[in-house]
Amino acid sequence: MEEYKIYKKKWAIQCVALGDTLLYTEDNKYKPNFKVFVFLDTPKLREHVTELDKEFHKSK
Repeated sequence: MEEYKIYKKKWAIQCVALGDTLLYTEDNKYKPNFKVFVFLDTPKLREHVTELDKEFHKSK
């Protein structure tokens, strides 16, 4: 089982809403006040993250 880590809470919430599988969360090693969201790595998740990234860069 491959894992995919997402560091943005907003993206993690959107991926869960789109039906992607959140496996667990963990503390961020470099920023202890933040969490890392670990998902099951699937082609569908990769597509969702690509779309979120495009939207993020489009808005800048």
